[in-house]
Amino acid sequence: MPSQALTTKDGYPKLLRQIKNEIASGRKAIQHQQAVTYWKVGRLISRHLLKFDHRAGYGEQLFERLSKGLKVDKYTLHQSVKFYDTYPIVGARLQLDWAHYRRLISIPDPGQRRALERRAAVQKLSSRELSAEIKAEAP
Repeated sequence: MPSQALTTKDGYPKLLRQIKNEIASGRKAIQHQQAVTYWKVGRLISRHLLKFDHRAGYGEQLFERLSKGLKVDKYTLHQSVKFYDTYPIVGARLQLDWAHYRRLISIPDPGQRRALERRAAVQKLSSRELSAEIKAEAP
């Protein structure tokens, strides 16, 4: 016979709902922090490159070395720099996660990028849905 706590209105169903909400909230916080982290990584690399831009080939050597030292692929490091360059002022206004921004930075037109960014935030598009929107708008 099931425990009364598992069958009462305020028992198990309420607990389940609370836990689901906590997990969803935690995931959203993690995804937000991931975007902030990659933006900061991009800022660090970009500023470092500015100090050493006089050295021929330094950038590619740096990305190769960082990739090995951090065990992060070069593509992600390049995208972090592009993210920082595309969104130089981020702060608390990040509404999307890293997967969304990775797709958005591929759009060269700032107006189109902003429109898609707003649409993704308002309509709560997944990163896959955003990719489909980007492909649909491609010439």
